[in-house]
Amino acid sequence: MYDPRTNSSVASREELKLQALRARNEQRRQRFLNAKTRTLGVDTAALDRQVAEKRAKKEAERAAEMSYAEEQRQIRRVLEMNLLEERQQQQQDRMEVAQVVQVQRDPTLTREWDLNNPDSLKNEQAPRVGDFDPRCGPSSLQMFSGEDLNKGDRIKMQQMQLVDWTNQAISVKEQKKIAEQQVEMMYAEQIKAVVNMTAEIEEKDNEQKEVENREYAVVNQQLAELRRHNQEVFRQTEEKQRIAELNYKQADPFLNEHRTTGISVLGGGRVRPDHWKGMTTKQLREIFEIQKAQAAAKLEEKRRREQEEFEYAQYERAVYNLTQHANLQEQESAKEDQYAVRAHQAKQIVEKHARDAFIKEERSGKITDDFFKAFGASHR
Repeated sequence: MYDPRTNSSVASREELKLQALRARNEQRRQRFLNAKTRTLGVDTAALDRQVAEKRAKKEAERAAEMSYAEEQRQIRRVLEMNLLEERQQQQQDRMEVAQVVQVQRDPTLTREWDLNNPDSLKNEQAPRVGDFDPRCGPSSLQMFSGEDLNKGDRIKMQQMQLVDWTNQAISVKEQKKIAEQQVEMMYAEQIKAVVNMTAEIEEKDNEQKEVENREYAVVNQQLAELRRHNQEVFRQTEEKQRIAELNYKQADPFLNEHRTTGISVLGGGRVRPDHWKGMTTKQLREIFEIQKAQAAAKLEEKRRREQEEFEYAQYERAVYNLTQHANLQEQESAKEDQYAVRAHQAKQIVEKHARDAFIKEERSGKITDDFFKAFGASHR
């Protein structure tokens, strides 16, 4: 079933898109009419705002597409619910029609049949109705064992009921088939209407997008031309400023470091700290001569110190040699003394041995030639 709310929502969405497009075009026109922006350059804030607007537009389009998809899903759900309700209603209608048809085919089921029955007298209740008539007791002589009075009627009724059921089933099946075909045709028509409406909306969206793309192309081309013009103007301005700055630097005494700019008006060799660019060539030469004389004096002092160090080293070497010579003499004298001591000790040992031998001989009573020599040698 077609929902008019869908058409109104689509129309409102299209109207919002057109309003947003008109607002963007008006903003672009205002930027183009701005002489300051056109002559001085592109407004970066406007460009950033345009980028933000494009991003917001994409987000809005994405949200609109999602909303449109959600609306389509809701439309499908509504259509399915409507189709289900229609099917249920048709099923109920078929059942009612089947009941009416059944009543029309069988007049015995009508309420007036008792009055219109031509066999009403024939169909009056007999004294005995069936084999289980409660009116017929044992004393009525109406019921006997083994009887089946209603067999023929029962068989006939069963056959009629079977035929009626068969006809009813066939009728219900045919009606159900017809109803299903009608439902399918209605569903196909609704689907076709939804597809046509969707195609129409998409075609309108594509046309709108083509128009917007053409407008964007024109605007972007204008912006590119304006950007190239501004870049050329900016380049020429930069070139002029660069040439002016070079000329200023070449003519400025302070930047060229003229020595005269640093001389103070107070005199006395004073300089201006904010303009002083260093010493003059004469001052530098004098400082160089002083440094050269200081370097020569320092070199002479170094040579003198080296000579003194050399002489002191010679003196130390001579003292060392004398000390070594004295030590050697002392060592040799000590060795000679040791030799003399050892010779004296050896002599003492020999004398001790001789004395010991003499004492031993004396103690042993041996008479030597000396004993005899002592005779006649007295002082008397």
